[in-house]
Amino acid sequence: MPTAGAQPTGTPRVSRGYAVFVHHLCRSLAAADAAAIRSLLPYYQYNSGVRFGTFGGGEGETGDPAIISSWLAGGRVRCRSYTRDIAGHGTLLAGGWNVSGGWALLDLDTFGGVWKVNDFTFGRFHVLFHAMRTFHSVLRYHD
Repeated sequence: MPTAGAQPTGTPRVSRGYAVFVHHLCRSLAAADAAAIRSLLPYYQYNSGVRFGTFGGGEGETGDPAIISSWLAGGRVRCRSYTRDIAGHGTLLAGGWNVSGGWALLDLDTFGGVWKVNDFTFGRFHVLFHAMRTFHSVLRYHD
């Protein structure tokens, strides 16, 4: 029974630019197109590496972007869920990685107004999904 005075909320909205970015990223992941994914990494001053780590494993590390190819090799990565974009930030959950846990939570941020994949956090589904839910409403990704 609904609480008195409670109003239903609509489906969370995402910006067009963010939706296009998520769709492009998910298509690139499904195609195991490591070069396309590398092109979506930010370029920090003097650092063109990829940030990654395991959930609960500390600060993570920076590696050569070529490592993305090994993460995709032999896997079948598919996007599962994402959060809406708020103030230039969002997250995406994808499974099927050739990495311990098989799942990754991708931190998505804008750099100079352009969406990029800031980092990858690997782990098990339920741990990453719970972490994702603490940010905002989780939306199901549909290709």
